[in-house]
Amino acid sequence: MDGIIGEIRPFAFNYPPQGWLWCNGTQYSIQQYTALYSIIGTHFGGNGTSSFNVPNLSGTILTGAQAGVPNHTTWASGGTETITLGPSQLPSHNHAVNIVTRNKATQSAIGTSQPGNAVYLTNAFSVTANKGIIAYAAAAGSPVTMNAAAILPAGGGLAHSNMAPFLAMNFCICYDGVYPERP
Repeated sequence: MDGIIGEIRPFAFNYPPQGWLWCNGTQYSIQQYTALYSIIGTHFGGNGTSSFNVPNLSGTILTGAQAGVPNHTTWASGGTETITLGPSQLPSHNHAVNIVTRNKATQSAIGTSQPGNAVYLTNAFSVTANKGIIAYAAAAGSPVTMNAAAILPAGGGLAHSNMAPFLAMNFCICYDGVYPERP
């Protein structure tokens, strides 16, 4: 089947077929590709008097236009390959710090995020029976707040990948084929 002028197709090889151009945002002469310009105009760039651009589909995915969905309109593009999340984009949440504690001569085998007046933060333990070592402790009845540096923000302001799973294909637009009839 011949291509329809302005049609975009994916191809699994590394060259555009005859009658097709890469969809890589390149600018072309209106005089050389009059039929294609009459279909897509300057929707993707160009000055409209001597040049126009084909769409740039490098590193993007295609979606269909849907009635009633404002983010999926014909000719529209958007999104980004990477994104940096800031504190305002994260939901409010807490990070519990589970610590090894002891509240008697023997050390607890499990961690707790709720130390109390008789529960002590410890990182040391004696190998002899019932000889736990209180490495960090507060006097009974006077809990100590941990240093804010104990839990630091993560990410460092660096972007992370925001791309869905993908299969790399070369998209081309037809410039030499059947001219589409308007209904």
